Amino acid sequence: MNIKNKFGKKNKLIYFYVLAIVCSIIAIWVQHFLQSEINKNLPPFLLSYPMLFLVAWIGGLGPALLATAITGFGVKYFIFPHELSLTSPENQLIFFVFATMGILFSTIVPGIQKMRIQQKLFVSLDRLHRFELMVQHARNAIFIIRCEDGRILECNNAAIELYGYQRNEFLNMTVKDLLMDKSQITTFYGDIEYGNTPREVLHERKDGSVFTVEESCKHSTLIEGVEIIVSVAQDITERKRIEEISNQSKKSLLFHLENLPIAIIEWDNRLVISGWKGAAEKIFGWSASEVVGKKIHDSPFIYDQDISKVNEVIAKLTSFGSTGVVGRIRNLTKNGQIIYCIWRNSVLTDDFGKMVSVMSIIENISEQVKIEDALRDSEERLSLALDIAELGTWTFDVDSKKAWRSLRHGQIFGYTPPLPDWSFGMFLDHVMVEDRFRIKELTTQSIENMKAFRFECRIQRVDGVIRWIEVMARPQIIGKKVLTIVGVVRDITEIKESDEIIRRSERLYRAIGETLDYGIWICDAKARNTYASDSFLKLLGITQEQCSEFGWGNTLHPDYASETMIAWKECASSGKFWEREHLFRGVDGKWHPILARGIPICNQNGEIIEWVGINLDISKIKQTEQQLRDAIAARDEFLSIASHELKNPLSILTLQIELMTQLLRNVPLETDRLLSLCSDGEESIIKLNKLINELLDVTRIRSGQLSINRQLVNLQTLAEEAVKAMSEDAGKTGSIITIKNQNSGPPICGKWDLLRLNQVFVNLLSNAIKYGKGKPIEVIISYNEKNHHAIFIVRDNGVGISEEFQERIFQRFERGVSADLFDGLGLGLYIVHKIIEGHNGVIRVKSEIDKGSEFIVELPL
Repeated sequence: MNIKNKFGKKNKLIYFYVLAIVCSIIAIWVQHFLQSEINKNLPPFLLSYPMLFLVAWIGGLGPALLATAITGFGVKYFIFPHELSLTSPENQLIFFVFATMGILFSTIVPGIQKMRIQQKLFVSLDRLHRFELMVQHARNAIFIIRCEDGRILECNNAAIELYGYQRNEFLNMTVKDLLMDKSQITTFYGDIEYGNTPREVLHERKDGSVFTVEESCKHSTLIEGVEIIVSVAQDITERKRIEEISNQSKKSLLFHLENLPIAIIEWDNRLVISGWKGAAEKIFGWSASEVVGKKIHDSPFIYDQDISKVNEVIAKLTSFGSTGVVGRIRNLTKNGQIIYCIWRNSVLTDDFGKMVSVMSIIENISEQVKIEDALRDSEERLSLALDIAELGTWTFDVDSKKAWRSLRHGQIFGYTPPLPDWSFGMFLDHVMVEDRFRIKELTTQSIENMKAFRFECRIQRVDGVIRWIEVMARPQIIGKKVLTIVGVVRDITEIKESDEIIRRSERLYRAIGETLDYGIWICDAKARNTYASDSFLKLLGITQEQCSEFGWGNTLHPDYASETMIAWKECASSGKFWEREHLFRGVDGKWHPILARGIPICNQNGEIIEWVGINLDISKIKQTEQQLRDAIAARDEFLSIASHELKNPLSILTLQIELMTQLLRNVPLETDRLLSLCSDGEESIIKLNKLINELLDVTRIRSGQLSINRQLVNLQTLAEEAVKAMSEDAGKTGSIITIKNQNSGPPICGKWDLLRLNQVFVNLLSNAIKYGKGKPIEVIISYNEKNHHAIFIVRDNGVGISEEFQERIFQRFERGVSADLFDGLGLGLYIVHKIIEGHNGVIRVKSEIDKGSEFIVELPL
């Protein structure tokens, strides 16, 4: 490198001297041209001064002095060899000034140039130092790597901290030493050729721990010409962990949304349905394929009489992007039922506030509406009853001990008209002696504690009649002092007289409640249990007092206890219908599933006074659900295994046929036997393919992927093709298939799926051949003019189907005869039934034992 720089500097110096000579000659020649052709009186060194400045600026001291000497002699001996004489003082002065200026240019101009270079160098070094500080203190690891062998030439402090190596250790390592998978080094340079796009790779620290980095690399070249790679590595282990947690959270959220009893509908910015999730199909009845792609006004679940509410919401969503709740809106289900739903709409907008999509969450509240209507009727009746009830009101001043009372209050105590004055003492005089102390103590404590109170007692009216009264009162407090007490009083004598009847009724209703698995429960307005059936208390092993203090919450499953308690208290405050499944730990140590249902009981003001509900034992229902899930899982597993197992013999049979065919060509003497084997193998393949197709169709049906591709189909032509395809199989059993067309009009054509209906014909004919005992088989085609349905019948004269099996043969894995007598999986008629159902048609069977079977299919045109 030094030799190269040495020769480079030498060549550069020669270039500057040559430049000085060339510039001097050019300046002298131009000056001579101007003197001789234009103006002979021009100053002799007119062009020499700028030339000297240029040479001094570019070449420095030596070239500038050389240019000064050449120019001086050139002007003396080339431009004016006769006119200029150094003996003349004037010419001597001109030459002296030029020589002085040349020396000054040669010394001053390079000095100025050197100062500028030093200033630029100082600025560059300062910038380099700041850049080095920035790199060394960067958060991400930075490596400078030699491209030739991948050796690390330099690294920053972040790399030392991240990997655990010292700087001198890094300088003895290559990129390959950092990779966990050493084979990835082969793609290292190839990736860089296509830019510095970040990539994720696993690196290894000094202590052996592995972590994920996001690595960005870019080619560069040093001054010495060495090709290097600048690599920036960022530890993204935490980010990957957060992404994994986020993905799991998304999956969990989607799972819970799909299992919640709410419908989720997604709309695009044109209010076209793009998503149909959650319980949407369960609530409305339509599948996703039936509604996705429809505009909101074309949606089948929109109820015409509520279209104005829908338009109001659309206007808000499209104009303002508002997110809100539509109150009760009526919707239609697929079966024509009107339901009440709550719609909650969430609008997604872009950065400019333009609507991108809308998500609607719908909850079916039809049952709640029914309950609310019933409660509203009950409240209205209760309000009417309270208006009719004769309540006496009163106000008691604590300081003056005097009271104001209504007319009805005086009537209750027998005063008509009421006395002008009334006091607490006068009230106690009317209270029966045995009740006075209790009443006085109760009111005194209530005033001291500043709490409302309520009591019942007997009084003796002024006319001597003894009556029962009920008093309810609430103190009015200012600061910490009770100023007045406001209350009502009513005559409850008739109520008390009927108490015994009520108590008998209560015992009767509680006895009825006890006939339930875990009886009934009653809670007050603050969600505190006041009564629970003995069967429920015995199950949990708690007392009524413990239950009243929310002790039942301690027996809830710990995964749901906190959530349930919060939900119950929120429900009790909001007055909504309560329905929830619980898992209670019984005294036997087992978890018991119980369904709790309850409704609020309100007073005439709409205030909740108590809750009444029942506890139902749903353990048997849960067991049945689990058994059904297990049965479905077992059958699905069977389908999976059967499909897999049936594929293996299919592959073996195919290979056998190929080998036998090859053997047939090589050994002509065994042609008959080999051809027979080939024929048997082909039949096995056909049967296996049929079984596999049946299993695949069942899977499609269960997943809702059995599509119906409609086209115009001629029923007569379709029947003829199916009979022709099955004639050979029928001939092997001795059966003959005939077609009878009972339609006298034009050919019967309809919008059907050609392949699926052909599958129906083939399955029905195959069953007729299999169970027909070799007797004739008939295919009958007709048309029902009343309902415009096409009808075709497949009739055999075989073994028949018993009456007990006729309703089951269209189910999966069900057959009308013993599996020991005939092979197959019992899926053919199930698939036929689903195909006909997909065409909105019906299929039924008529059969008698040993008299044959008749399958009747009706299809709408």
